[in-house]
Amino acid sequence: MAKAKHVLVVEPTEGVCEILFAMLDSHGYRVTTADGGEAMRRLLDEPDAIDAVVLDATLQGETAASLARHAQELRLPLVMISGRPAVIEAADTDGLQLL
Repeated sequence: MAKAKHVLVVEPTEGVCEILFAMLDSHGYRVTTADGGEAMRRLLDEPDAIDAVVLDATLQGETAASLARHAQELRLPLVMISGRPAVIEAADTDGLQLL
């Protein structure tokens, strides 16, 4: 049996994080959560390989763009998410993909 893909969810809002965890877990992914950039970087430095990152586009502290570049340097697939209307509109205006 193949090992489940390991997804890191970086989301500071507890309720949103729980929903994302449950959705990914129900589809057979192994899920680890982090509440911000510092925790994300620490988890990516651990030997337990992460296969993909789901990243909130509006984190406090280190910018999501900086964290996305870090994931890209590590050659990790990344999905940026946001439920904020202004962020969604800006991504649409700039032709960026955002879930």
